[in-house]
Amino acid sequence: MTYLDRLAQLSDADFIALWNAAGTTDEVTAQVVARVGRVPRWAVVAQAVALRKAGNALKARGPVTPPSSTSPAA
Repeated sequence: MTYLDRLAQLSDADFIALWNAAGTTDEVTAQVVARVGRVPRWAVVAQAVALRKAGNALKARGPVTPPSSTSPAA
């Protein structure tokens, strides 16, 4: 099963409710994973973007910060 199949198990209304209730993108990703299984964070963000483009109201989030690197800057 692909991450798209797993995301499809969650209704748009449920996804929107999870998104709007969560404080951060990581929180909503954890909630989605708890309900449907492993889904990458970027796929959760992409789903939110698609739902916004379709006219749904989703809570705004701040800029997405990539995970910090443990390697020293060159």
